[in-house]
Amino acid sequence: MVFEIVNDRLEIGGRSVPFVSANSFGSRFHPTLVVVHDTADRPVPKDTVRWFADKSCKVSAHFVVERNGSVTQMVDCDRKAFHAGKSSWPGMSGGCNNFAIGIEIDNPGKLDANGKAWFHKKGEPGITGIQHVKTKEHGDGYWLSYTPEQIATVSDLCSALVAFYPTIKEIGTHWLISPGRKIDTNPLFPLEELRASVFKKKGAPGRPAAYARLQLGDQSEEVRAAQSRLKELGYAIGDVDGVFGPQMRVAVLAFEAENSLVYDGALESIEHKRLLTDPTIKAMPVGSREEITAEELKARGSETIAWTMRGKNILKTLVVAPVAGVIDKLGNDGAGAAAALDTLEATRTTATRTSDIFGWVLTPLGLGVCGLAAFLIVMYFILDRIEKKRLKDARSGANIGR
Repeated sequence: MVFEIVNDRLEIGGRSVPFVSANSFGSRFHPTLVVVHDTADRPVPKDTVRWFADKSCKVSAHFVVERNGSVTQMVDCDRKAFHAGKSSWPGMSGGCNNFAIGIEIDNPGKLDANGKAWFHKKGEPGITGIQHVKTKEHGDGYWLSYTPEQIATVSDLCSALVAFYPTIKEIGTHWLISPGRKIDTNPLFPLEELRASVFKKKGAPGRPAAYARLQLGDQSEEVRAAQSRLKELGYAIGDVDGVFGPQMRVAVLAFEAENSLVYDGALESIEHKRLLTDPTIKAMPVGSREEITAEELKARGSETIAWTMRGKNILKTLVVAPVAGVIDKLGNDGAGAAAALDTLEATRTTATRTSDIFGWVLTPLGLGVCGLAAFLIVMYFILDRIEKKRLKDARSGANIGR
């Protein structure tokens, strides 16, 4: 059985395996770990699939493997599933749901000597074919073996995941990520054999490594090939050194924006394939970025530039109006202001006029007007700074979206 991951979905022989959407799943993420679980429930085909899809269910996993080896996908591989609970992994921050793909294997978990578990009703016969095993991690109990079909499916599935996501460096179990809290998979699960098998044949089966997902921090010949192609298309890639650094991320963002792809700065597998094989892919327009103006950026649909320009125009109006009012107040206080002003101007000294101005400024009205004007001026400069930063990012390629 040869699995392949295509667009974050599992396929076999070019056809997708059954996909049933779990009720609960999270935002996009970049997997670095695979965690294998027991369903710890009645070994009834599709029982766990039905539960994960139920509208009241708050937990989930990416895959469920039945006793006969069949597999159902329930969450896309680039999205979080809620399978790990309180958990941790060395060198990683936060719970494992943030970076781990979860695989549930249909197995009842810990049983008593009669082959019964929490889900058995009174008088219901227990599960047969169980084994007595005692370990430090699992305690003393009776356990049901995994079927050869399940082990084969899990092995091939993990191999496909590791081939498609080079960021996945390890395979663990629930008891490893939650020691003392969880005991699955049960002690009959061949974890070390699975690890040896998967990482020995890393890169096959599954998608060719050339189309693996590439992201910040990766170092490989695949990165070098992507850099060469981006440079050929006119994107500012910097050195073609096989290192996915900040400069390459800027180039990838530009590539994604020009080709209407997911704008995240990482080359998803499908984007990677298009970059290397699609002759219709768009190059970076020559000179279009470095010389772009704020007005051009606004015309291209930049929401940031649009609202900063609009805000600045409003603030200009609000600042001019109070200043005009002040002038009007100083020059038209009382009837016959124009004539009075001419007369006064002829007799007042500069010191007297200055004293009048400062005297008015110190009145409640003057202080209020000056305070409002100062606030509006500060807001104007904040908006102007945002606009200039957005323009700078557009010219450098750090942000060429909206």
